[in-house]
Amino acid sequence: MELGKSIYTIAGGKAEEYTVQKLLGKTKGDYYQTLSDHTPVFLYRPEVSELLRLFHSLFVIAFGVPKELSDYDPKRD
Repeated sequence: MELGKSIYTIAGGKAEEYTVQKLLGKTKGDYYQTLSDHTPVFLYRPEVSELLRLFHSLFVIAFGVPKELSDYDPKRD
C-alpha cells in the first residue's frame, strides 16, 4: 500500500524476479546478468492482470505489513 495505488512487488528472491520479468518479456538478459542488477522490480496493474490471465493458478496477490508496523496491536491504544 505504501508504494501507491496499483503498484506491486515480487515476494521472493532474484530467481522469482527474473522469472516474472522473463514471462512478461521485460528482460532479454540471462539470469546471471539480472543478479548484478540491484534495482527493485515493480509491477503495475496491467502486468499483474496479464500474469493472472495467463497463469491464473500460479500467482497469488497478497498484502503485507511493513516491518515497522509488524508489532502494532490496535487494541493496545
